[in-house]
Amino acid sequence: MNFQRIICVFVFLSVSILVVKAQYNNAVVLKASSETTDKLRFSIWTQKSEIDLGQNITVDYSVENKSSRTFYLVKDKSYRIRIFGENMIVEAPSALPTNHGDFDFTYIQIKPKKRILGQIEIPKEKIESEGVLPISIGFGYVDNINGIDQTLKAGDDPFPLRSGLEKRIKRLYIGDLGVSIK
Repeated sequence: MNFQRIICVFVFLSVSILVVKAQYNNAVVLKASSETTDKLRFSIWTQKSEIDLGQNITVDYSVENKSSRTFYLVKDKSYRIRIFGENMIVEAPSALPTNHGDFDFTYIQIKPKKRILGQIEIPKEKIESEGVLPISIGFGYVDNINGIDQTLKAGDDPFPLRSGLEKRIKRLYIGDLGVSIK
């Protein structure tokens, strides 16, 4: 009797794992959010759960400052899109500094108790195949831009600004949105 019970439990768990794995691989997630210890709530979402291969994907984002302090999103000259296996990582509106980054050292201010909205357009050229595409969005923020909010002139060395930013920046990824590509 115990042997039969063990076999039944084993079969049940095996089938359950396969069902959960199949559901995870096919999940279409329309909105993802996260709140930091600094009381910043980051949200990303798509209006469409499904697009045709050959179309751009639009991802909307918001950052809500629930604190009494001012914060700043770090801006990048252009956002980077990286593919890791079947996952897409979009570093926007602020790239997460790797190597030297390509910052313009301007910032998006988020005042206390306010929310900002934005959009990220993923070009159709980055979408290579059909299926569910998991998308994560990278953000970086600081609470103090004194000394790192300078405009660089042609030929200026960005190292001092980049170094100052690297010491202050807090980073996070939000995901995985799942957009079905047909």
